[in-house]
Amino acid sequence: GMSSGGGEGAGKVESDALKSRNETLSGMAAGFACKLVEYPLDTVKVQVQTQKPGPDALSPYQMLMRTVRQEGFRGLYRGIPSPLIGSMAENSVLFSSYGFAGRMIHTGDQETMPFYKKLFAGSCSDDKR
Repeated sequence: GMSSGGGEGAGKVESDALKSRNETLSGMAAGFACKLVEYPLDTVKVQVQTQKPGPDALSPYQMLMRTVRQEGFRGLYRGIPSPLIGSMAENSVLFSSYGFAGRMIHTGDQETMPFYKKLFAGSCSDDKR
């Protein structure tokens, strides 16, 4: 008989919705983690690139130490909220679109998806066009 779940197709729809939610959340977590690691390095890089050239110019390590000494560890993260949100949004879309494309072209588990299909799914989610 019919269950309250709506028949056999409901499990697949629920499963795809769950996968999509997990991909979105995983992408957000990845974007958050990557930006937390990358941002201080980028901050120091920009400080080094924009300093006045000459014999007093600081190396990246010296600039890192100076920033932490003068502004504290938090100085390395000044201005991070907007890039952090952007990175989380970007990665959630990339993860979700890769998963969606994969489900559209392959009916089995992603572990059994042939490499050429993974390449195609990746090209559908790539933002570097």
